[in-house]
Amino acid sequence: MGYTIGIDIGGTKIAGVLVTEKGKIQKCTILPTEANKGRKRIVENIIKVINYLDNGKIQKIGIGTPGFIDKKNKLVLIKNIPSLTGFDLANTLKNKTGKKVSIHNDAKCFAVAEHRLGAGKGYKNMVGFIIGTGIGAGIIINNQLYEGTSYGASEIGHTIISDKSDKCSCGNHGDLESLCSGPNIVKRHNSIKGIKRMKSPKDIFSSRDIKTKKFVDETLDYLAKGIANIVNILDPGIIVIGGGLSHLPIFKEINKRFKKYTNANSAKSNIIEKNHLGDYSGAIGAALLSFNH
Repeated sequence: MGYTIGIDIGGTKIAGVLVTEKGKIQKCTILPTEANKGRKRIVENIIKVINYLDNGKIQKIGIGTPGFIDKKNKLVLIKNIPSLTGFDLANTLKNKTGKKVSIHNDAKCFAVAEHRLGAGKGYKNMVGFIIGTGIGAGIIINNQLYEGTSYGASEIGHTIISDKSDKCSCGNHGDLESLCSGPNIVKRHNSIKGIKRMKSPKDIFSSRDIKTKKFVDETLDYLAKGIANIVNILDPGIIVIGGGLSHLPIFKEINKRFKKYTNANSAKSNIIEKNHLGDYSGAIGAALLSFNH
């Protein structure tokens, strides 16, 4: 039986799993990223996770990380972990562990895991959609991960929805991430005059304040439009949502609302569902992808 380790690196935590080729988790752990302490500390924490999970039988390690990986295997556009920008993490870990290391976008890892083992299992096409600190996605077409010409496909968070937002980190105004990612939901809400400031999307979505309820209604509509754009272009059959916002009671409303912005046939043949694999989806996907590299 083959084993591999999957690591999902986030802005606040590093999730790791030891899995078999069939995706069965043998062991798992989560450590703080400590991104504010610099690149060296982040790498040290990744190594701690690997050492804890290593059963002496692994040969490969899969890494999921925010941002893009360029042709030279360096990380680019990692806004949540800026100290890793321009860094060749894969070769650094290879040199420290003696294992083969592959590295992938974290949202694509999420999509692979949910398609093979989670909510998207049994679907030929699927879009995995993470709504957290940012918004990322992964696209599965004919049971294969679609990565695009420059490995930059599926940046659904940067599709333009409205002009009612501040500039996103990508430089756009009114894209889905600037409207519906967790921190931007809080930022937009707290900028409304005469409204009680809140600390999290959970607080906002559970509030009974009239102005806040109106804001939630608008935010759900933005999200529904973003999902409808995916459906109109790809008609995947299922869109699986993970990340912080997936823990809120949004699915009944989103499944109803996106249908207003798409055609009748696609509205009937597409559903939006919460992910099934929880906080380890990205790490599992990174592990599964490592078997192919």
